[in-house]
Amino acid sequence: MAHIMISDLPETGNMAVKITAEYFEQATGRKPEQDDLDRSNCPLAGRTFHDCCGWDDELNLPVFEAMAVRLRNRLEKERGRPGEGAAQV
Repeated sequence: MAHIMISDLPETGNMAVKITAEYFEQATGRKPEQDDLDRSNCPLAGRTFHDCCGWDDELNLPVFEAMAVRLRNRLEKERGRPGEGAAQV
């Protein structure tokens, strides 16, 4: 399966695309569980109490996972130790 970025997909309303289980697994390397797809596709993403919802186009990850990657990258940069294989922004 070829790797695609969400930005390659057509616009559909106010979200670029509905994140499917197949797309989620391709992007994250794991199957979605519990409310992963609901949070990735949340129409209230970014609003009060929904700051962990949505999809991060730059890292091509759900926001709740991208936040951890960004924090790790920032801490490693501050400490001068880039992580091996870490997604860098």
